[in-house]
Amino acid sequence: MLHQVLQHVNLAEQVLGVLPAGTGNDFARSLTSLRACRERIAHLAQLKVLPIDFGLINEVRFINSAGFGLDAATLRVRHTMVALLHRSYQAAFLYALVKMRPWELHVDVDGELLEGLFYWPLAMNTPYIGGGVKIAPKALIDDGLLDIVLIKQLPKLKMAQLLPAAAKGQHLHLPAVIYRQARKAVCKVSRPVDWMAVDGEERICSSREVSFSVQADKLSFLR
Repeated sequence: MLHQVLQHVNLAEQVLGVLPAGTGNDFARSLTSLRACRERIAHLAQLKVLPIDFGLINEVRFINSAGFGLDAATLRVRHTMVALLHRSYQAAFLYALVKMRPWELHVDVDGELLEGLFYWPLAMNTPYIGGGVKIAPKALIDDGLLDIVLIKQLPKLKMAQLLPAAAKGQHLHLPAVIYRQARKAVCKVSRPVDWMAVDGEERICSSREVSFSVQADKLSFLR
């Protein structure tokens, strides 16, 4: 819901806020410890309007996360498969991983060129994805940067074994992980990207180039 509202916010005139009543609450988790929705409402009068960043994937706004590859495939599984996979991000992630083909990427991250085979290019504005997985532990919503996470191709069993470390934000030292903080990243892809994952929503793409950019301090937000 937050993602959908963000697409229509008048940045010059409107203020956005959030109540932790979603399925994953990853953005709300980055603001404060999660409280019951009624308790959050009771504290609204104490919040201040402060500027925060949001991102663009191509021309689509995002407030928490955006990428393609494994995350987009996981969303497709969750939306089309049986109830167990719909409820569990981790179960859907593992199912998607089994069928995943790597992407041959040329990625320009603020002028640094990174090349290779990757399962997952991702841009983060907050630390959390997938209901609390701390995939970008250094991310801040007001630092004027996106946290770019690139997961290289590696044996799928080893990829699955990354999940416990990633859940705790303890994966950045691993050889399969490239982590950068940047204002812009442009991915040129070996085959068209059919689907993007944007704030937990599926978006049709059909492009061989995907760009991530930050809109620093452009969103007025209740914090």
